[in-house]
Amino acid sequence: QLKPFLMRLVATLGSRDKGVRARGREALGMVVVELGPEHFRAVVHELETSLKRGFQLQVLGYTLHYLLAKLAPTAPIGSLDYCAPTLVRLILADIYGEAADKKEVDAIANSMAEARSTLSYSSAELLASVITFVPTVNQLIPPIHRAAADAGGQASLKVANKTRELLRRCSQGLAVNTSVGLQPLCVYAGGLLEAHLPPPQAAASGSVSGGGGAAGAAQGLSGGRGGAGAAAR
Repeated sequence: QLKPFLMRLVATLGSRDKGVRARGREALGMVVVELGPEHFRAVVHELETSLKRGFQLQVLGYTLHYLLAKLAPTAPIGSLDYCAPTLVRLILADIYGEAADKKEVDAIANSMAEARSTLSYSSAELLASVITFVPTVNQLIPPIHRAAADAGGQASLKVANKTRELLRRCSQGLAVNTSVGLQPLCVYAGGLLEAHLPPPQAAASGSVSGGGGAAGAAQGLSGGRGGAGAAAR
């Protein structure tokens, strides 16, 4: 009986009436808190299934943040690990995908509260604060690198700024995450540096040729994830 109930509740978020959306979101927040983290994926599935086009994409990202803000403060560490890949995918879609492009359209941004800002950076911070660092961090950081590379990587200043802010918010979430130990964090950070920075020889070559270092870093961003993954494992 949970699925039909969630379907009816989520359907209110597709309304053009902002009052209906607000009341539906508030009710859904109470339901999520009552159900707890173990049923959160079912709620997210209904959101993703129902909110798929146009202004609904902004509603999806906004509502996901609203629900995470309700759930994360009391969620035990690791309780959302099982749905972390889905949450990360939706967060990245809101930041880099069609929803982000639509937020830049003045007519939409002025008419909808959900489109006036991107709350998915905060969603990433909330998720980072409750995951189990090892090994779930590998479901958080590497997808960001892939999404940034697919969206333009270092060739786009806008994408670079988005990625910088997203990684900053993830680091803030990890800073308050009690599952993050100093040793695994240092090992993981070292793995990231090894994977995504050019070796000294490439950097020296780049200073002579004018482009090798940047090319090496871009190549690491798009494909060099082995060091970080191995470190976390």
